[in-house]
Amino acid sequence: MLYVEVTDKLSDIRKLVDIVKKNGGNIGCILVFQGVVRGESKGRKVEKLYYEAQEKIAEDKLREISEDIRERYGVLDVAIEHKIGEAGVGEEVLNIVISSQHRVEGLYALEELIDRLKVEVPIWKKEVTDRGEHWVTESKPNKAMLVIDGKKVPINPFVSEILSKVILAMISTLKGVDILGDERIVVKVYRNTETHNSCDR
Repeated sequence: MLYVEVTDKLSDIRKLVDIVKKNGGNIGCILVFQGVVRGESKGRKVEKLYYEAQEKIAEDKLREISEDIRERYGVLDVAIEHKIGEAGVGEEVLNIVISSQHRVEGLYALEELIDRLKVEVPIWKKEVTDRGEHWVTESKPNKAMLVIDGKKVPINPFVSEILSKVILAMISTLKGVDILGDERIVVKVYRNTETHNSCDR
């Protein structure tokens, strides 16, 4: 059972946690995300944000994305609330809670949900700063993203395109793996580290 709401007042995050707990399943972890209004954006001092939405359409789209992600990653349940109207610096504007059996699928599901919410859901954000106000346009993520030690490293579109093609070509050689073209693929590379066995003498 999915819980989705676009509202001018967010609930306490514990309400969403209770919702996914009540829906049960073999829960091994609960992931909680809260989006908060930053005080600075691209060198400008943020005074407030303003969100507008086609509420019914936005809720339907959020539900559609949540159902797709639940099936894709096998998470147990998803609860989302997105604020509309005015929001000051430090105020919560997005609550997401995901329950899953293991943290890995839950983390991947959460990241994709946030990325897709920004570009697919008809919710618009106006940023009011000390230099004026403007509507924010969210862009789709690059085909390939490089993260080193938890930090995103900027890469140009040409390199991104090459990386994505190389990775897809490598995966296509694996037996029993079918790539449809819209999957989210995560490749982790670990540094070689020397390990030393110790023993008491």
